[in-house]
Amino acid sequence: MDGRSLWRGAVAAGITLALGIGNASASFLVPQTALPGKNVPKYRDPLPTFAGSRVPATSGYTVSFEEFKQQVLPASGGFGPTTVWGYKINGNGPLWPGYTVEATKGSPATATYVNNLAGPGGTPPLLQKYLTVDQTIHWADPFKLRCMFTPMAAGCFDPYTGPVPAVAHLHGGEDKSDFDGGPEQWFTPNGMRGPAYRTYTSAGAPPAPANGAVYNYPNGQEATTLWFHDHALGTTRLNVYGGLAAFYFLRDDRDTGRADNPIRLPAGDQETEILIQDRQFDTAGQLLFPDGFPSGLNGAPPNPTVHPFWIPEFFGDVIVVNGKSWPYQNVEPRRYRLRLLNGSNARFYNLAFIDGVLRSAPIWQIGTDGGLLDAPVPIVYPGRLLLAPGERADVIVDFTPFAGKTVTLTNNAKAPFPSGMAADPQTTAQIMQFRVGTTVTGDTDGTCDPAASKKSGNKCVLRTTPMVKLATAKGTTAPGVTVATRRQLVLREIEGGGGPLEVLLNNTKWSGIMESTMGTTNTPVAGSTQLVDYWLTELPTLGSTEVWEIINTTGDAHPIHLHLVQFQIMNRQPYQANKYLSDWMAALTAAGKGPGDGPPNPYATVLTDTLSIGGQNQVIGGNLLVTPYLQGSPVPAAPNEQGWKDTVVMMPGEVTRIAVRFSPQGNPIGGSVGYSFDATDGPGYVWHCHILDHEDNEMMRPYIPVKP
Repeated sequence: MDGRSLWRGAVAAGITLALGIGNASASFLVPQTALPGKNVPKYRDPLPTFAGSRVPATSGYTVSFEEFKQQVLPASGGFGPTTVWGYKINGNGPLWPGYTVEATKGSPATATYVNNLAGPGGTPPLLQKYLTVDQTIHWADPFKLRCMFTPMAAGCFDPYTGPVPAVAHLHGGEDKSDFDGGPEQWFTPNGMRGPAYRTYTSAGAPPAPANGAVYNYPNGQEATTLWFHDHALGTTRLNVYGGLAAFYFLRDDRDTGRADNPIRLPAGDQETEILIQDRQFDTAGQLLFPDGFPSGLNGAPPNPTVHPFWIPEFFGDVIVVNGKSWPYQNVEPRRYRLRLLNGSNARFYNLAFIDGVLRSAPIWQIGTDGGLLDAPVPIVYPGRLLLAPGERADVIVDFTPFAGKTVTLTNNAKAPFPSGMAADPQTTAQIMQFRVGTTVTGDTDGTCDPAASKKSGNKCVLRTTPMVKLATAKGTTAPGVTVATRRQLVLREIEGGGGPLEVLLNNTKWSGIMESTMGTTNTPVAGSTQLVDYWLTELPTLGSTEVWEIINTTGDAHPIHLHLVQFQIMNRQPYQANKYLSDWMAALTAAGKGPGDGPPNPYATVLTDTLSIGGQNQVIGGNLLVTPYLQGSPVPAAPNEQGWKDTVVMMPGEVTRIAVRFSPQGNPIGGSVGYSFDATDGPGYVWHCHILDHEDNEMMRPYIPVKP
């Protein structure tokens, strides 16, 4: 009996779902009434922290995906536990977020992942009834309905009630694609597997469970704040919403995490990871992910006759930090190192630390996604720290001037960013509180001071040697960098009758199949190469440096994330967006193409640009050259962005340029150091928007480096 029959046998408990969206809804399975976020009491519970309880990765570790109950909303407010999903790591937990894994640079780690997201006897987990899978988008599809190709097939408009596909992706990790945890590498509790499934089989590796996989992480990159989260095709937004996320700290011989670390960074209780997410709840205190039954804060599914349950962006009205709604942390009047992570589906945060009289604690950013900066960068109020979904910021905040006071971490980012609804002062404008005591353990703070002068001897010396530079502070390529390839790629939103239908990278769907041919000839976009069951257009040469110029033609900002590599932001530049899009659409129509059919020209068409970047004036990507439409001068990356990044905010009406090198992060300019693994082998990597609702509905493309 196949997995589908086994699962159906387990769930044949009298639930019959009608075809069509009239009766197939989350409210049909579990009626929910939204709980207004303003009704949730704030600052009742302490922030869950992990100092002293992080899980070492040195001898290998096991992570199981579990369903359990967690007290997310305050019990003192009359709320009971919430059913969530989370990670159980080496027997610690389960917890949302999972316990932080702590690895060491140069020491490989082996992780065994196990999918236990099932109820008694293999029945569906309870939370699945609250997280409605839309089977009409391109998703993991364990039962192979293939609704993305035959959308009116029987069952396509029903909520999915089968085994939960899930996989863990180490976000920001420099790893072999076999162990990247990509969207088609999923596995289910009953042993079904995605077409790109891989597991580590080297001598001495633990055996892979039927409902899991074993991954090997070299940990060869710089010390930094990574995180791991679900990445299953078409259900990432739901699985992460359920709670599948945790931090992964990579240490080295300077950033040791100990009190005696050579940099003298705050450590122990003064080093805190902070995962910020927004959620919506029902009146029973359970997670509510809107599918139109009821509608969410951002409205109902805009095109229910095409995608009955998918919404363009999820926004919640309850801020949850480390799995607790609006928590507080007791701190001493001293410096703290805060590892900030935006783990929300779609909400951006623009952060400041404010006390009751509107005094602000300066933020000193010491690290970005991929490691420490050359020197601390101050962000002084009214300046704020912008964090998009998927981005991390390693910061030092000094609470010394606020002894005996309360400091609130606040947010003023609009949703969608940057031009949507303002943050609500009663809810989403508040993140958490820091209650500052009056005494310091040991009487003095012996950590380095990012505000100190070099002459004081107490300055934070983050690096002994400067960071390898791909880009300069002026927004150009760094000396010695040779640009092998320039790509100009577009971000495009496709509108349906009621609103956004899908969002695409370079007008190309995840599969690389031209949308106008899906369900008939299934023709791939021109110039693409097949790998697994998808067609690739980005095939960078291993060891080369490329400049990607991303042209955002949509009305929103998008955090674009590249797997495998850490890159550097060069600059952003305004362009005549309406004129460019009009001309681009005309070229697309003239080529006989439509939405999702790829760019106007074959991808590999070489165009000669009047603008040279890094000595390269040849451009590929299949689009109209954007140079004639550019306005003003390029604006270099902000000082706190001038580090290694794996996720970058791309603003509407702008071209964002990034320098991407397909070799190890620590490779010197002109060096020939290669990866410790074959990055050209396996199911490949992906690049995508980290707004999870976009990623789940086509705003993601596969790629793989190729040998020189």
